[in-house]
Amino acid sequence: MGQEPEERAVLGPNGKLQVKKVREGSWTARKRGIFFDHLAATGNVTASAKAAGMHVRSAFALRQRDPQFAAEWEAALDACQARLEAKLIVYSETKGETKGEAKDGEEDELAGFDPKLAMQTLALLRARSGRRKGRRGGPPPRVAGREETEAEVLKALKKLRRRIEKGR
Repeated sequence: MGQEPEERAVLGPNGKLQVKKVREGSWTARKRGIFFDHLAATGNVTASAKAAGMHVRSAFALRQRDPQFAAEWEAALDACQARLEAKLIVYSETKGETKGEAKDGEEDELAGFDPKLAMQTLALLRARSGRRKGRRGGPPPRVAGREETEAEVLKALKKLRRRIEKGR
């Protein structure tokens, strides 16, 4: 006897919650968990989708249409960023020296750690969070109206004409 298909509550087109069965080969709770765990550990969307047995395009498509998935995605990337920052702090405090094996048979947290790669990954993660949170500092950008734009264009054309006439 086959296993019952997983069900999930989703917002329907009318804005009301509906219970739908998750199609086979779709983003099940298990696949989502694998994806987000991997994403939090690596910050790599492509590798995380592959680890979950899904295509990266389906991950981006689901993020576009499912606000909960999008929020979990951001939380996983935030966790990755915090983990990398913490490792870089440990790396700087220990001057990158590893001690081999840590207590209780756990691996040294800096074993195989690449600070250059961590910095590159952090730069990408910070750029993402900057785009997500919007501009920082200063007044919000102002959009010129049609009249103001035309006046500026005419002013620039007059300057260009004067420059051309001086060159003759």
